[in-house]
Amino acid sequence: MDGVKRETPEAGQASGGAFDKLRVNYNTTPHPYLERKGIDLDDLQAACKCKVEIRPTTLGNFRGPAVFRELLDVDGITQGFERILSERITFNAGDKPNDKFTEKGSTVSGTFTPIGFYPSDLTTMGSTVIICAGLADGYRIHEATGEPVACGVGEGNIRRIVEAIQPLNPSILVAVDNDDAGKRAGKASGCKWTHPTIHKDWSDVYQAEGPDSVRKQLAVEVKPVKEPAEALAVDLFDNLTPPPFPLDLLPPAIASYARDQAELIGVDPAVIALAAIGAAAACIDDRIEIQPKRHDTGWRENARLWVGIIGDPSAKKSPGITKAMAPLFKIDQKWRDETNQANAEWLKACDDTPKGEEEPPAPIGKRLILNDATVEKMGDIMSKSEPRGMLSYQDELSGWLASMDAYKNGAGGKDKAAWLEAYNGGPKAIDRIARGSLFVENWSACVIGGIQPSVVQAYAQSTNHDGMLQRFILVKAGEARLGVDRRPDLEARERYTAVMEQLAGTVAVGDPLVTLSEDAHKVREALDIKLHKLTINHPNKFLAAALGKWNGLFARLLLTFHCVEAATDHEYPCFREVSGETAHRVSDLMWRTLLPHAVAFYQGLDPIEDTARELAALILAHEWARFTVKRDLNRNWRASRKLKPWELEETLDRLEAFGWIIPEPLNLNEKGKPAAYRVNPGIHARFAEQADRERERRKEVTAMMADLKQ
Repeated sequence: MDGVKRETPEAGQASGGAFDKLRVNYNTTPHPYLERKGIDLDDLQAACKCKVEIRPTTLGNFRGPAVFRELLDVDGITQGFERILSERITFNAGDKPNDKFTEKGSTVSGTFTPIGFYPSDLTTMGSTVIICAGLADGYRIHEATGEPVACGVGEGNIRRIVEAIQPLNPSILVAVDNDDAGKRAGKASGCKWTHPTIHKDWSDVYQAEGPDSVRKQLAVEVKPVKEPAEALAVDLFDNLTPPPFPLDLLPPAIASYARDQAELIGVDPAVIALAAIGAAAACIDDRIEIQPKRHDTGWRENARLWVGIIGDPSAKKSPGITKAMAPLFKIDQKWRDETNQANAEWLKACDDTPKGEEEPPAPIGKRLILNDATVEKMGDIMSKSEPRGMLSYQDELSGWLASMDAYKNGAGGKDKAAWLEAYNGGPKAIDRIARGSLFVENWSACVIGGIQPSVVQAYAQSTNHDGMLQRFILVKAGEARLGVDRRPDLEARERYTAVMEQLAGTVAVGDPLVTLSEDAHKVREALDIKLHKLTINHPNKFLAAALGKWNGLFARLLLTFHCVEAATDHEYPCFREVSGETAHRVSDLMWRTLLPHAVAFYQGLDPIEDTARELAALILAHEWARFTVKRDLNRNWRASRKLKPWELEETLDRLEAFGWIIPEPLNLNEKGKPAAYRVNPGIHARFAEQADRERERRKEVTAMMADLKQ
């Protein structure tokens, strides 16, 4: 290392003095590499969806600034950095001078700097990903085309990047240098590839001939592209409105009934549809299971769903849920009558048993619905019934939630824990001093009910998000409307009733296992990838906690849909695989409808979301390009003085995650946290109307306060 030679004497002479004392902010000082390529650092940082910054570095005898660019894998996890020095160096005589080096411990194979996209977008972006080697080439390609670019280290790594990205986004174009090494890499990529016609690389094409030539040579169609910095920022002021419930994704027997009854009583079809899905799950015997993976025999799920429909009293939740439950009330009454008859006959048989002889065993009862049952009573009923699972039907979930541990004199927690166990099912022993011990073969319950928005939000805040609500499928009911006075669709009602009766009457035989077709496996795997990336990247921890259970929820919904379809055809569900078409409909329902409802609900529970929105409005109103945490926020944002340190840090982290602000890496406070931030320049143009409204609002508040002081 002592033999390192500099190829730029002036740069070597510049090191020392101020550099040794780290007095230079290198992110505000032009870097020779970027100057040579004609690239502005701020624009580069805005386009790259990872860290790109200038830091002081030492390599052998070299000491000076280097451009550091982060290398990520397809999961968005940092695997290292490439550093581009301010001059080319050699380590030994005869070596080719080089200015690009990866940090020790970095993984190059299959990693890249994402420009114009986040790795989590790969499965959903619907765009061609351009893969290249070299930071300047990648940035210029993205700047010219607006397409997402995965920028690797060295053209020999391009094939590995292709192999990593292709399963997630099969549309790929490889852009290599116009030399032998580049052409070899293009041929080896196995994808469509191209190289410049005259110049050596794409950065040279851009500088010599402009962006139009880059587009033409890449054969990429010109399309309107947002300013990279503008496109990066999440719209914090747009309240997410969930889409209408897609009845076309549901099994026809449920869809037609929900559509007909919703129109008759004037309720959002989502109320009846979602309650019907939960009702169907409750009718399915828990002994019928689904194995979501091909080879993992240890993971099985039952059709056990918890459904919560959020709406004001005027939303007609109760009438809608009652319509979905109608066939189940009749099934439950029939089973109760049969159980009561069997018990009566058993008691008579016991009375008729001669003294000294063994009495006949008690009959095993059947029960479908539980109402307002305590945990003790629920255990008593389940211990005497078939282990098929039951349904806890609650007209208002608020009473159910409030009643937990209501009779325990403050013992607290036991009932709630028991219900959380009921979401998973399985054996449970219940030991009580007063009532003795019980053994339940399958402690399992579906839950269906409605709840008011203010009540569910108060519950979430008071329980500190204990995991209860995260187990629910939560959907907000739309506004009610006038019902229609016409004859009901009797055929739809009979078909729905028949399906529920078929589900409830299906007897589990042997090892009743449902498996997935190969097409269904592919759908599940694609959804798993999207959910995983959303869970690890979304800053709302409450939403992330709920999404952590969605892999299992997909399997449960999939089994429910599959069994409904089998019941419609009067087939035993285990005699056929889950089709790819069914898996697609369940995946689309979760991603297109249930996810927006979940996002809207959990955003409303997150106080950091509110403070982040408030700070965003302040940034717009003051047209800040940069601000300091202590001086600017203390002076201009009084609310920040009341925030706890961790709350302010989370607010700033949230705005950074949403692409609004970028921390200055060399400007840290005594705790090592950023003391200043640069503002994404694109937000001021994109949210100009919001800025005007915010400035006008602040003027009005100031004027009103002045009037009060007079």
